[in-house]
Amino acid sequence: MTAELIARRTRGLRMFGDRVDRPAINVLIIGAEDSLETMTKPRLRIAGEDMKRIFVLPEYMTFPGKPKYDRDGKQISPDLMKVFIEFIERYDIGLIVYDNIVGKLDPGLNGNKEEDVRAALNPLKAYCQSSGRTALFIKHFNKAIQTTQAT
Repeated sequence: MTAELIARRTRGLRMFGDRVDRPAINVLIIGAEDSLETMTKPRLRIAGEDMKRIFVLPEYMTFPGKPKYDRDGKQISPDLMKVFIEFIERYDIGLIVYDNIVGKLDPGLNGNKEEDVRAALNPLKAYCQSSGRTALFIKHFNKAIQTTQAT
């Protein structure tokens, strides 16, 4: 479903239920949980994407990416939200797909706690609302199925 959405948006095709085509947009994929080369790209190709419009952010970037400081108050890592926004604007990204938000939150946040997830997403939500961009956050639920023996 996500591959179809990305393919339609990169080619400027109608979305489900639309009556008119939309302009093609650039898409940013962050932290694809599946292998980019063996799973994500083949799915996108089958869906008919325009790969020139698809960008992938490095795997190491977490969200919201607040800067980290040493004991003396010196910043030791970049403000990744600032880097993130600069990237989005530089490449005119219209759709941001964050595949498995839970696995990409800052280590101090719990992806299973709604308040932590909301705290992490609020800066990007505000940015998207003010800039007319769209973000799709995907959460993978535990696929393990517990069963009990019938008695």
